[in-house]
Amino acid sequence: MVSLYIANTDNEWFDFLSTRQDLTEVNFWQPGGKEFRAIEPGELFAFRLKSPRDKIGGFGVLSSSSVLPLQIAWETFRESNGVSSYEALRAAIAKYRPDESVGPATNIGCRILVEPIFFPSDVWIKLPESWSRNIVGGKRYSTDEVEGLRLWNQLQDIARGINAATAREFAEPAARYGHPTLITPRLGGLQQRRRISAPAREAASFTEAQVRLA
Repeated sequence: MVSLYIANTDNEWFDFLSTRQDLTEVNFWQPGGKEFRAIEPGELFAFRLKSPRDKIGGFGVLSSSSVLPLQIAWETFRESNGVSSYEALRAAIAKYRPDESVGPATNIGCRILVEPIFFPSDVWIKLPESWSRNIVGGKRYSTDEVEGLRLWNQLQDIARGINAATAREFAEPAARYGHPTLITPRLGGLQQRRRISAPAREAASFTEAQVRLA
């Protein structure tokens, strides 16, 4: 069984990254700092754009997930966090955690997505009928079920159409209909930097005075 996940997506995050060229990895952050286990590495992570759009605007391939202090997340992923500066990232997190003092030691969830693709608005996808407005974070769909398989195929078809002039592929052509397969995530620069920063993260003790704004 192969699954995919539809995630409620901050529209500003989407708009910022959709203007960037040649992105290979992005950090889909989660403000609550929770572990993410809804799908496995190699499965698709789709961007459900919030109201008033209410459409699926693209996707990436889940490579890994972790929980990181805010400052480490910024220093590791920089603009691939979907913002232009540390302060912009802090403000974006604070918007969802209004009753807390958000600072460099605040933990956030980081879902590393490789080969992200952002669809133009004319090919955004309607949400599955089973999707509910009451869903807070997102919902997992199985490709063993009709809705999940239909969405998997739609994502593949649009991605292939957009990337027809390149060698970029998200699955073997033979697996396109009826037999979705896991995709082998590529280890890229963001993940390399995250590996390098891990020892420092384990030893670090943060205070507000240590924030380096960029």
